[in-house]
Amino acid sequence: MIPLLFKTPEECCGCRACSNICPKDAISFKEDRYGFLFPEIDENLCIGCGRCESVCAYQNQEKEYRRTPIKGYAAVLKDENRLKQSTSGGVFWAAAEWVIGHGGCVFGVVWDAEMNAVHTCAETLEQLVPMQGSKYVQSNVGNTYNRVKEELAQDRWVLFSGTPCQVAALRSILGEKEYEKLIAIDLVCHGVPNNAYFHNMLSSLEKEYRGKVVDLHFRHKNPDWLNESIRIKFKKRAKYFTKNIFHRESHYYMTFGYSNQCCRQSCASCKYASSIRVGDITIGDFWGYKKAGIKLAYKKGLSCLLVNNEKVLPILQELKLSFQEVPIDIIINGNYQLMHPNYKDERWDKVMDSFAMGEYEKMEMEFRQRNAKLIRRFSIMKLLPPVLLAYLRQIKK
Repeated sequence: MIPLLFKTPEECCGCRACSNICPKDAISFKEDRYGFLFPEIDENLCIGCGRCESVCAYQNQEKEYRRTPIKGYAAVLKDENRLKQSTSGGVFWAAAEWVIGHGGCVFGVVWDAEMNAVHTCAETLEQLVPMQGSKYVQSNVGNTYNRVKEELAQDRWVLFSGTPCQVAALRSILGEKEYEKLIAIDLVCHGVPNNAYFHNMLSSLEKEYRGKVVDLHFRHKNPDWLNESIRIKFKKRAKYFTKNIFHRESHYYMTFGYSNQCCRQSCASCKYASSIRVGDITIGDFWGYKKAGIKLAYKKGLSCLLVNNEKVLPILQELKLSFQEVPIDIIINGNYQLMHPNYKDERWDKVMDSFAMGEYEKMEMEFRQRNAKLIRRFSIMKLLPPVLLAYLRQIKK
């Protein structure tokens, strides 16, 4: 009998556990009208073994992979050059550097040659560099869960970083066995837009600036962590150039960053948007720093870090991080995604229907017209030197 993996879009998070476990490669992913990918089973290949259903979080009573945090920290990477390239405080880099230094490998997300967010494996620090920085789009994990299992079978240290649903999918693939050399990092997640929507944004940028997008840094610290921008690298003929835009100038960023108008339907009811976590550690921006009495220097980035598994406590002491222990409640209260999902915005249907009808550029234009005064102000601000801009903002505060 051919399994039924989901009945409604809300019942599939696109984690790809099903396709990784299938022994016949019978499961592929197809776009719906909004660009979100869903599993499709090839009836000619399927043998009805039911393994795909057994690893699907929506097909079963949830297995107890989640843990209550036992410690909370504010953390900052000691390497200032690497800290500047990180989204927040650089915890991912510190943990990944430790794993590679111990002969292990790291699975994280990079932009591929076509600007798709894909999970890949890093064996060296050079390969690790493209994994820095948040990619605000759902990544393609491909066959990553199986590759993680293979590396663990070789008794190697393995770090896997991903959204909570992806970490939960990995746990489901691995089964009940506890792997001492696995460090699973789940992210404080806002929800994920899809690749098609993201590429419409890229196409809009390419038309505006008349170049091909070859790199994009969503949380570029210009001039610092508290005043970030989106840094886009373009190629035009044989030359490269970069542009910076503030987040509030970006229709794409605002539709998911400040309200769920374009994220996957399952994100609005995400079972992992909770203080009970699936990763060994949880990392994100430390937005509750004002109430935490932070003594660390944080203008270049500050991470919150929840320890959910005692096995990582000795490892943390070896990482090249500056720590300050803080109450877990302060971290949770500063990040609503640790309490509840990013609920579906009332404009979701309008935004995604417009996208489905090929009207992304129209939405972009309407966004800019609504925010014309604000965007003009940002255009002036971008002409100022970063140091002066940071100084003026400090005066305003």
